Amino acid sequence: MKWLNIFWWFLAVITLSFGLWGNYYYPDIETVWRVLAWMVLAALLTVFIFQTVQGNNFYSLVKQSWCELQKVVWPTRRETVQVTMIVMLIVFVTALLLWGIDTFLMWLMSKLTG
Repeated sequence: MKWLNIFWWFLAVITLSFGLWGNYYYPDIETVWRVLAWMVLAALLTVFIFQTVQGNNFYSLVKQSWCELQKVVWPTRRETVQVTMIVMLIVFVTALLLWGIDTFLMWLMSKLTG
């Protein structure tokens, strides 16, 4: 089974190398065709990599993450706006408080140093 994993990685490396070589060796080909070729190579790379153990693990992680994402309860627009306003108010009050403390300390230092 390990040799099959190595085989798929070898195919992926060869495919990527072929794409890089072709992109470098044929710069005069129109960009549309080069992008299309890269899309085909990317699809091949995806197929090859998902055949490996690491690719299967990654796919499993993505599936589990998607399932967990479906369980999330997203806030409504109203809740989002309310929380945003609260955060902005707290930031504004904190800025005023820090400005007041800074002004007081500057006044105090000017009185102490003359």
